Amino acid sequence: MISISPNDEPKWGIINDTKKTKFISSLVQKHLIPKYSDNEEWCNFFDYLSHSHHFVSSQHFFRYLNTFGMIVMRLGEITDKTIVETGGASPITSYLANNNRCFATESDLRVSLDVDSNFADIVLSLEVAEHIKDAPEKNFSDIVLFRETGIRSFASEIHRITKSAGTVLLTTPNACSFKSIANAVEHKAPYVFRPHVREYTKDELLDFFCQLALQHHSTMFNFFLMGDSSKTWSNLFSAIGWSIKDRGDDHFFHFTKPPSQEN
Repeated sequence: MISISPNDEPKWGIINDTKKTKFISSLVQKHLIPKYSDNEEWCNFFDYLSHSHHFVSSQHFFRYLNTFGMIVMRLGEITDKTIVETGGASPITSYLANNNRCFATESDLRVSLDVDSNFADIVLSLEVAEHIKDAPEKNFSDIVLFRETGIRSFASEIHRITKSAGTVLLTTPNACSFKSIANAVEHKAPYVFRPHVREYTKDELLDFFCQLALQHHSTMFNFFLMGDSSKTWSNLFSAIGWSIKDRGDDHFFHFTKPPSQEN
């Protein structure tokens, strides 16, 4: 586990395509500023990202802003907390380090987290679950089957490191999104992003994280179909009689650790 400071600038997904950068910026202006601009903490985070080349030029600029908006809508201003982000630090954690004690894990997430038990007030798992393979194979069945050992261990470890009554915030691509279904219709693999190890449904994730208490779940459009395309799919599903609930391409979960649970 390493300590994170406000000066850390994770260099994730930087793009040198001015046209694409401008397009992402236009999506922020169209979709996010009207939604979050009355939230002072979100505006401060927007300024923080906008003054860093590494962040504003990232292909994840929209996602960072949208996810942080969801976080502050759920938790409000976050101060004087111990925060752990799994799988490395995002700009969200480096920003929160201004007023909190922030850390990021460095261990093999399939096996354990390099964090003491009951350590964190808040645990962040932002676009991590979909990358976790099974734990190292021990027998032939482990080799030929996906047994969910890595993701289940990961969920158990998150429960372990979270303080009693602490908060867990998780985002990960939605296997039931319009995007995944559209890919299947177009004879592509039904993933939001094909290189991921596995993308999950809401019910699968609730099963993995069953030791925690769900406070909120919703989906958001963080990657695709943020404009007219989502309306087209929504209208099509409605006409067929299929549910249009939770069809965004990214899950957002807010869990808490029940106060009675100690490790």
